[in-house]
Order: sequence, then C-alpha cells, then structure tokens
Amino acid sequence: VFGVPTFLNNAWRYDAPEILKLEPSTAQASGGIFVSLIGNNFGQLHDNAVVVVESKKGRKECEQTVYISNTMLLCKVPSSTFESSKVIIAVGQQKSNPSDLLYYGIPSIFDCWPQKLDCMDCCEQRCTWEQVREQTANGLTSYECRKKCSFHCSTVKVKASEPLNVLVKLNTLESSGFLIAWEPPLDDGGSTILYYSISYVINGSELIGRTVAQETSFQFRGLPSETTVDNILVRAVTKFGFGSPSNPPASAKTLYATPPSQPIAFRVDNHNCYSIQISWDLPIDLGGRQLDGYVLKWSVRGKLSSATLGSDNKTFTIERVNSPTIDLISLSSVNNVGSSEPSVIRNLSLPCSSFPVISDINNVVVGAGEVSEEFPFTVEDLETSPMYLKVFAKSLNESYLSSSHIIIGGLGKDRTVKILCDRGWDGVVVVKVSVIDEDGMYSFTLFQVRIRQSVFCILPSEGFAQGGSLITVLGAGFSVASSYTCSFKCDPVTRCTSSATFQSPYEIVCVVPPWQGSGMTSGVDVYVDGALAKPSSFATSIHSLQACSQVSMMFRYVEAWDNVYYSNSQSALVVTGSGFEVGGDYSCVFTAESQPTTFLSSPAVCLSTRQMSCELLTLGSSMATGRAIFTLRRSSILVPKVGGQVEYISVPQSWMQLYPSSGPARGGTQIVVGGEGFDFKQADASYRCLFRDSAGNVAFSPIVPALDPNTIRCVTPDWGRHYIAGATMMAVEDTKRGVAVGYQGPSGKSAFLFSASWTGVASSSVAAANGEVTFIASGLNTSAFHRCLLSINSSRYASQWKLPSAVSTFVCDVTNFGDFFPAQSATVDLEEDDMGVIAMEGPAAARTLRVVEAWVLLAPGQVLAGESFELAFGASGLLLGVSYQCTLSYKRSSGYWSNLYTPIEWEDQSNVILNQHSSTSCVVASLTTVTCSFTSWPRDFPARTTSVVLTTAAHQVMYTGKQGSDSLTVMAVWNHFSPS
Repeated sequence: VFGVPTFLNNAWRYDAPEILKLEPSTAQASGGIFVSLIGNNFGQLHDNAVVVVESKKGRKECEQTVYISNTMLLCKVPSSTFESSKVIIAVGQQKSNPSDLLYYGIPSIFDCWPQKLDCMDCCEQRCTWEQVREQTANGLTSYECRKKCSFHCSTVKVKASEPLNVLVKLNTLESSGFLIAWEPPLDDGGSTILYYSISYVINGSELIGRTVAQETSFQFRGLPSETTVDNILVRAVTKFGFGSPSNPPASAKTLYATPPSQPIAFRVDNHNCYSIQISWDLPIDLGGRQLDGYVLKWSVRGKLSSATLGSDNKTFTIERVNSPTIDLISLSSVNNVGSSEPSVIRNLSLPCSSFPVISDINNVVVGAGEVSEEFPFTVEDLETSPMYLKVFAKSLNESYLSSSHIIIGGLGKDRTVKILCDRGWDGVVVVKVSVIDEDGMYSFTLFQVRIRQSVFCILPSEGFAQGGSLITVLGAGFSVASSYTCSFKCDPVTRCTSSATFQSPYEIVCVVPPWQGSGMTSGVDVYVDGALAKPSSFATSIHSLQACSQVSMMFRYVEAWDNVYYSNSQSALVVTGSGFEVGGDYSCVFTAESQPTTFLSSPAVCLSTRQMSCELLTLGSSMATGRAIFTLRRSSILVPKVGGQVEYISVPQSWMQLYPSSGPARGGTQIVVGGEGFDFKQADASYRCLFRDSAGNVAFSPIVPALDPNTIRCVTPDWGRHYIAGATMMAVEDTKRGVAVGYQGPSGKSAFLFSASWTGVASSSVAAANGEVTFIASGLNTSAFHRCLLSINSSRYASQWKLPSAVSTFVCDVTNFGDFFPAQSATVDLEEDDMGVIAMEGPAAARTLRVVEAWVLLAPGQVLAGESFELAFGASGLLLGVSYQCTLSYKRSSGYWSNLYTPIEWEDQSNVILNQHSSTSCVVASLTTVTCSFTSWPRDFPARTTSVVLTTAAHQVMYTGKQGSDSLTVMAVWNHFSPS
C-alpha cells in the first residue's frame, strides 16, 4: 500500500504471472515458429515481459516476443537440440510457473544413412551433441564418436525410403477424425513392406499408429472436435526396421463438434409376447465430443414410451409389451451437441390366450385392530408374464372389513395377501381375490377371515403399588356381551384378578390390585369370556396404534407415599405408602415454601414396604416460619405422592434464649433473641418483645425485623417510666401474623430484670437548709424507702428516708446540711433501703450537686424607724471567710395617688421606685448565724414592711424558711409634738 515495501508478503510487487496454456505446445527442433502463451498477469506493454525457453543446455530468450494483452503473449521459439524444454515469463521481478514445450525432429546419428559419402561427417557431428535421441549416449568424446560412427556407416543396411505424397483427404475431414493417404516409397530396400507406421503429435504428446498390412491410408478416429494433429510422419516398416519418414510432415485439424452418427448394427436379439431384447454397436462418428448416451423410443398400439440409456449400454429389454406387434423401435446417439438420426426397427411381430390361474388361499384368523401376517398364494398365465398379471382383493362385507385394508403384495408368480383389521368388530368376513391377464381374462378365489377380539397394550403402564388405580386395556373387537377380567401379580408368587368394565369396542378398564412387596413389573393378562386373550404386537387400529407404540402389556408397580404425620414423641415423621424397599436409600427433604433454594434433608429408615420414618429436623434453623414442602426421595430421585398434591410441614418459630437478661428500667438495652424459624424474607415481617411483671403491667419494645431465621434484636422499652423496676417475663410476638412466638428454652430463662436507675437531678444546686433534690429516675419502687446521699470528700450527708411519690421521680429533703458542712459541691447518690445504691445511668457530671448557703429565720421581726438596729439571721452552710450584706428594700410610686393612699399595689411599673437600705456590716458567728448592723431608717422613707435579702459579693443567699418570714416591718415612731 502506498508503495511501501513489506518484507512479509512483498505486497508492493506485481502479482506473479501465470501460464495456463501453450498453443501449440510443440515445435520443430529448428525453432522459428510462434507459440501463444495464454494466462494471467502478463503486465502492460511498458512492463517489457521477457519470455525464455529453458532446457538442460541453458536458457534462450524467444527470438521475438509480441505483447498482445495482459493474458496473451506470442513467442517465436529458438532452435533446440533437446526434446523437453520449459517456457517461463518474467514480469518485473516476478516469474511465472514453467510450462512444457516439446521439440520434435531432433536428428540422431541413425538418421545419417550408411554407405553415403557424408555418413561419417553427419554422424560425428551429431554424436558430439550433448543430447541426441535415446539411441546414443550423451557427451561422447571425439574418439568414441569416430569409432561408433565408423561401425554405423560401414554397416550394410538397406531401409525403405520415405513414402511419397502424404496428404490429408479434405473430403474426409469430420469433427472427430479424418483420413490420410500416401504413395509407397520408391525404394523398399529390397525387402517387403510389412506395414506403415504413422507418428503424430496432439497437444504436445507424440502418438503412434499403424496400418493393416500394406494399406496406404490411415483413418484418425475418436478425436475431439477442433483438435490439431501436428507432425504426421509415415514410415514404411520392413524387416530391416523403420524406413525414412515422409517429408514434409503433414498436419490437420478436426472440424467443429456435431451430433454423433447413429448407432450401428441395431438389432433384435430375442423376443416373446411380453418382452423384446435389442442390442447395437457404437456409432462410427462421435461428433468430436464424448458420447453422453442413447435415447430409446418405442410405440405399442399408438402409445409412445421412451428410456434414456447411458453411454456404456449396448443392450436393453423392453418389458410389458403386451401386444402381438410393436409399431416402432428407434435408437439415437446423444452428445452435448445434439442427437443423431435414429436407427429404426418397424412393425415387429411378436409370437403370442387362456385364463390366468390363482391358487387357493386358506381361511385365516386375524385379531381385530391388528395387522395380520402375509398369507401366500400364486398366479400364472400362459400368455402374460406373472409380473404383469393384475391381482386385487375385495371384501364382501365392507362394513366390517374395508377392501382398502386388504393388501396384495409380492411380485411375479408368488403373491401375498395381508389383512388390516382396523375396526373393532368380532366376526367372519369373506374376501375375494381376483387375477386379470393382459388380454382382460380373469380368475378368482374366496377365503374367510375370522376376526377375533385383540388386546394390544395397557395405559398407563405403571401405577402406585397401593393399588386402586385404573388402567385402560387398548385393543379392538371388545363387546358389551362379553365378560372380561384382568390378572396381575399381587406379590412375588401370587396373581390376583380384578373385573374389567367395557368402555368401547377399543377399550376396557381394569382396577389394579394392591401390591404387597417392593415395586416391580408384572405382566397383565386379559381374559375374554374366560379365555386368555393373547396380546398382539401388530396393532393398526387408529385408536391404539400411536398410543401403543411405546408400551406393552407390562405393568410396573411404583412405590409411592400417601401420608406423613408426626410420631407420638413428636421427634420423628412417619411416612406411609406402598412399594417401599426395606434397606433402600431414602431421605426426607424439606424445602422452604418461600425459599425454593433452601432445603434440609434427613435420612429415612424404611421399616416395612408400607412405612418409614425420618428424623424431624429443626426446620426453623435454616428457613423462615411458615410451611416447608415435604418430599420423599430415593437415591435423590423423587418418590411420587398418591394424589399428587403438595404436602406441607409447618415450620414453627420459637425462641430459646435472650441476652442480656437484665438492663436499666429506662430502656434502650439491645436484647439478642435466639430462636428458630423467624421470618426474615418477607418484607413486611416484623416482631416485638413483650415484658410483663407479676402485677400484670405490660410494655412493648419497638417493632423490628428478624435478622435471620435464628436472630431478633429487640430494644427494651422505658419500663421505669410507668412501672416499678423488677423481674418481668419476656415474650416474643410475630406482629405480622398477630401470634406469639413460642418459648422453647430452659424453664425460668425467659425473664428479663429491669433495674431502677436515675439519670440526673432537676437542678444542679440545692439550699443547705430545707433544700430539695429532685431525682429524674426510672422504675423506683414506690413501696420502698429511699434517701439521697451527699458525699464531700470522705464525709457523707444522708437525708431522711421517705417513699417516692412516683416511679420516675424522687424528691430528697436536705433539711440541715449546712448545720454540719459549709456550702460547697457534693457528689449525690440515690439509695433504696433494700436494694442499696441505685445505679446512675446518666453522665458522670450529673452526679455533682452544688450546695449553697441558705437562711431560714430573722430576729427581730420588726424595728423602730428612728433607731439603729441589728438583724440576726438563722442560716445554714455559711462560709466563714466570705463577706455578707443585708439589704432592705421596698417599692413606692412617684405618682399623685401615692401621697393619698398607701400602700397601693400599682400595675403600672413605670412609676415604681425601688427604695433600699443596706447594712453597714455583717458578722458570721458560725455555720448557722450571721448578724448584720443597720443605721436608723432613713427619714425620707416611710415606715413599712420591707423585703430582706442576704447576699455575698457573688450571689444571693437563698431563703428557705417559712413563707412570708423573709420580711422586716419598720415601725413609725414619734418623739415630740407641738404645741404641747
């Protein structure tokens, strides 16, 4: 491609030239003639194709090469002293295949005639050639040649001279040959001419013929049309050998192809009244083509018949002439050009009447609906060949036996008759068989056909060994007037009979008795009116032929099972049926209904021919609850079930264990429930766990799917929100089906213990006196006393025992913590009097509680406005190193009405003014006492009840005393009046 050299295949080069044919393929030794080279890929004119002739001597180019086309070149061949040469074409760098070129007329030393003056010169010159004809050796030395030639030239041999005037007789040229003629030689060498030898070349091959005695002509025959015969040489042959060849050589070419000539010697060899044997010889002229064969035609009584025969045929017998004369017989030769004129025989008389003879036929018995055997008989006639006698049969009762079902067979003299009784009828029919000869004369014979009832096969040919199934006996000729019974083997040694019921002329029905052993095959005998009916294998009835093609009268008892149930111990399955083989390899197979690929198998033990058992597997371990399809197999082959219905075994679901078995009452514990048969395949399948205490309280886990046939994971509910923590009995519920999943575990192991717990407190701070700690809890026992514990380093404060008001809340009273400890952070715990400390399920930080100072009482409760005063606080948890301050405050209005009416509760807070009077100092005497000093009540403040607040620099000290006791009354005073 694109001129790029390719070393793999030289695709860039020319396609190699190919020589298919040389015309002619021979040349004179002197050369100088043009030979046509025909082939392919000779290139274009400018490619300058080179043609060479190659021999053992070497290569010589053609004297002249003429380019005609890509498929033809002309070569003017050079001379050669070698007979065998090769022609080769070179185009570019590609060479063609070699094609053979034969040189003829190469002289030898024997062509140098003895006793002539130039014999030695001629002989020595030719002897030293590298190759002469086969009479001499190659490459002789000059000495050897002189010696040999001296002997040759001194020999006294007189041969005949060349024949004269060798000519082709033009009037004899045909498509397949021609005639040549000549005159005898002038010199016969003193010896009688024995015959003439004729040599010639066809398609490069030299052939030799000869005359009969001294004939001076030779006929070329059987040549293909348009064939060139070259170098025709005639030699006279005497006792001294071959004479000189005729000169010049003659040549001729046969004409174009024609139809062959007619067969010769067309004759009748033998004949009689019904056949003629004819024969013939090959045509003289085949028309230059291969003979394809012959066409034979004959006419008898105006009816024309014909036959095409092969080229090898030279005889033929015309059969079934059936006439005293034959009008015409003609035979033509045929090749691929056409056919010859026919050779004809006309109006041939034949030596040619009596009745034909047919032998008797014995009466026969044939089963209804079957094909009989062939019954023989013979036919003969004096004038007509037995082969051409017409034989036919007729039923004299067509309603019982159709004539079309009487079959005549055989050939010639020996014939047969066969009966096809396809109708279900029992009786006698007369049959007439007739024979007719070619003159129309006929004879006949009669015989009776006794038709009896027949049985052919049974359907079905197998059934369950337990018996009771129906079989249909197919046959023909059955009658409602006859009685029928069927006989079966019912155990290995005993036969049992059952009555049969007439159904139609072609069917009766029997009931199969039960078989007492393992499955086997039994022949079925049918009795008609007490007599055994022999089964027929020649069924032809349209009602039974196809049905009986693959079956017989043999019935096979098949093992089958009919029921499966649980044993009394519920540990095994019992399978009942019939035909079981004790010791057989049986197994019970359970296939999940919703999972066809999931199955379990257990070996089955055959207890008897009617019963076996297999272990009841825990189906739920591998398949979901529901149903499993039960099948029985023997050596992996399915054992059928009587009735064919699918048998289901329930796959129960159950649970056996739970883990863990305890958890906090607030819920959230994941419980792994182990069991069997949980439905994990159905999308809407779901389960939940149920918890019930002794009081009947119930709580449910959230609904969850099964993880697999053996696992459910429940999350415990917030049991303690409503109920007291404690032991509960757990159950599993199939919510899709609305049923409880049975518990199959150890007794007492289905309990789940909810333990009380708390998660935190409502407030992270509590007053040191009269404070309350509210626990957020779950499952508290409202019948048991609880208390809280406040731990400070190694010390601990415990509240009073009290009953919880609810299962989820406990309020602990911190009445006097501050009497013993200063305000600080403490770790809190909840304790039950029976169970001890209740677990804390919340974050660890939720256990830290800040205890703050508190005051509970004030003394005095009232003071005079005009004097300084001290207030003593009864407190709890006071901090000795902290400064406290007491503030007295009240609200007043700046509006008009406040001067007229006091005190007034104003809704409008925008006019409210907060008046305060603070202590000058406060002294902490102990954890429980602090005294604050005040100056006299400001003169511009009206006397009234004020609120009291005790604070530190960081926070306000809580008041936890009696309600309303956190105020101070300032009493108005007067100290003079005027006028007095």
